[in-house]
Amino acid sequence: MGAMREAWNRVLSFAHTDQRDLEMEAELASHVELAVEENMRQGMPEAEAWRRALVKMTLNFAASMLRYPW
Repeated sequence: MGAMREAWNRVLSFAHTDQRDLEMEAELASHVELAVEENMRQGMPEAEAWRRALVKMTLNFAASMLRYPW
């Protein structure tokens, strides 16, 4: 899990400059970790659970950007 978590933290660390960014980072990390735990409860190996959680989060983000472009 260490390498996957480190990769996720690097993704999140690109642009956090104030408290709101830190709060958003923590919330996103929490959602990903919950998805990983759920995937592992369903029997996925840890690496696959992380991969699928990150893919799902990325797809959800992309879909929301298409619905609500800023």
